Amino acid sequence: MKKIYFLSLIVCFVLFASHSRAAHEVVCKDAAVTIVYDDITTNFPGEIFVSDNYLIWTDPFGKEEQAHIIDKKSYKEVGKCVRRGQGPGEFSMATYCVANNDLLLVGDISKNQLHTYSMDNLKSGRPALLKQEEKETARKMPLIAVTPNDLLAFDPMKAQPFLYKGKYFGKPLFEGEIENLFDVAQGTLAYHPEKELLLYVPFYINYMAAYQKKGDNFELLWEKRGKQTYQQTGNSIKPDRTKMNAAQVVWTKDYIVTLQRDYKTDPVDESAIGRDETKLPKTIFVYDYEGNLLQIQDLKMPILRIGATPSGNDVYVIVVNPEFCLAKVEL
Repeated sequence: MKKIYFLSLIVCFVLFASHSRAAHEVVCKDAAVTIVYDDITTNFPGEIFVSDNYLIWTDPFGKEEQAHIIDKKSYKEVGKCVRRGQGPGEFSMATYCVANNDLLLVGDISKNQLHTYSMDNLKSGRPALLKQEEKETARKMPLIAVTPNDLLAFDPMKAQPFLYKGKYFGKPLFEGEIENLFDVAQGTLAYHPEKELLLYVPFYINYMAAYQKKGDNFELLWEKRGKQTYQQTGNSIKPDRTKMNAAQVVWTKDYIVTLQRDYKTDPVDESAIGRDETKLPKTIFVYDYEGNLLQIQDLKMPILRIGATPSGNDVYVIVVNPEFCLAKVEL
């Protein structure tokens, strides 16, 4: 009887161990990629943003309007907005976010200025600019539209780096006071408006955190810390800049997706790349909503930017093929 009981325990242990391995197995696969727009006429694109009806790619160094609005059904450009410059209503360093699918919010990193544009108006030929206002956008990048009227700002100079409705929040990335926090805490954010979830991923620290909105506050929901990739001397942090954690993070309907290099198959020294777009990462990492890695998808093309909306599982990317173009990845 004891022997049968002992054997049963062994079988249960083996089954549990096999299930645990399967649950954490990462699938590597070639991505399902479709080129949807190949008219990005710029030396170096800025960002891509996605709503239910539009794609927005930005041209931060362009001499005309910086934001190009693309219809998602036809994949045709329907208009441009956001003029670069120092004059009234112009932006020297624009930062963007999308709200309520139709609205493009644009702040200025060099001054407290916020413009709200209607992409539907732009498409139909009506005035796109809905309002201009003074809001705290200087030195805040990126901005997140929690609602069209309530912005969440990121300030990496603060130990609690997130600012919402006049209050700073967030678990400090490091213990103690760090003198070069601005250099090492910079990262990428994404907000899920339906589930009211905020994601934060630093560029060079192996870390990911999610915050849940509750009323006018955000509370830490979970965090993932990987192997330490930095050295700390006193109050100074020196990250390993030969490797990046993630260049960008987005929410889709069922996943968290990052623009991230697979160093096992692409062992590149990030600090030596410079502006060589042919050496950009070619992979996206797909996680579940708890931050567990599920897949690594290889696009076979260098990726500059990614964008998505939580209403679907398509990820839009700016790739080099061999010129810059927009592509869609079906997860």
